[in-house]
Amino acid sequence: MVTIDGKEFSLPGSIGKYCKKCGTDHWMYMKWKDSVDGRRCVKCTVKHTMAWKKRHPGRSREQNWKDRGIIGMTVSRYHSMFSDQKKSCAICQRSRTDLVVDHCHKTGEVRGLLCKRRNSLAQDPDILLSILEYMKGGRIQDGASV
Repeated sequence: MVTIDGKEFSLPGSIGKYCKKCGTDHWMYMKWKDSVDGRRCVKCTVKHTMAWKKRHPGRSREQNWKDRGIIGMTVSRYHSMFSDQKKSCAICQRSRTDLVVDHCHKTGEVRGLLCKRRNSLAQDPDILLSILEYMKGGRIQDGASV
């Protein structure tokens, strides 16, 4: 139901669910989040998440690292590594403000901070060897040097 100029209208496609926060039926939002305090629409969920992140700066970042299996990473450790690396990528040495944590996907051990481009390459040693072989002048075909 939507109220326009004091009159209530039932919208076609309405899912008939009401958000516990704002009380409206956001029929255009098909995703709902069941939370501890009740059902919320996407709009209210986003507002709630942004408010939580503002109240807990850095904590969501640490939770993200933990969820990815990165062992022992904290915001203070990140800042320390960032300073030690002189605010630059450990591979290309370019100064960046948005370095990501590079870690071993098997052990979770942190290796260093990399720019996003180098981090995507550094995940597969076979790709690195192929790139090295290519740069030396050998061609790679079906995984073997030619």
